[in-house]
Amino acid sequence: MAVNLEERVDRLETIFGQFMAQTGAALLRMERDSERLKTEMSDFKKEMREDRIQWNRRMGELAKKLGTITESLVNPGIGRIIKETFDLEADDVMVNRARRGQDGAWKEFDIIVLAGELVFLVSTKTTLRNKYVDDFIADIDIFREYYPEYRERKLVGILAALTIPEDQLKYAEKKGFLVLGIGEEIMEVKNRKGFKPKFW
Repeated sequence: MAVNLEERVDRLETIFGQFMAQTGAALLRMERDSERLKTEMSDFKKEMREDRIQWNRRMGELAKKLGTITESLVNPGIGRIIKETFDLEADDVMVNRARRGQDGAWKEFDIIVLAGELVFLVSTKTTLRNKYVDDFIADIDIFREYYPEYRERKLVGILAALTIPEDQLKYAEKKGFLVLGIGEEIMEVKNRKGFKPKFW
């Protein structure tokens, strides 16, 4: 019986040794797999981050192009609209004008039109929002700092957009702005009949 017990213990030790060896090998494989998974996850996160940056860049480019589209739609018809609305011929139409101010900062204005004794400042947007109306008021307030040669001219503010929600149109009118949007013509006045824009 003692021999039998000894054989059993030896066999158990052998089996336990094999188990330990297999467990150790399995743990090593798990550790390697875990490291590989960590590396793959890190690479995936990096790739996703790069994709997000590229996506944001493309969205920025698209937004800029949409703004350019609005300017491209307004530009050819702005002279006609000024003639129809104010009975004035446009003397000069300046698109995407940037100028350095006295403080050294640059400011770009979408469209500037000179007609008679008036200067028309046009801001173009894809969709008209109340914030853009308020921002445009701030632009008008500083416009003559960048263009002091137009200090003596009355200024008319024009907001042009591809999409004009009714509430934003009312808000822009309340602030005194002429509003242009897509209509029967490429661009047409969207204000109510009889609306008189504010002179700044």
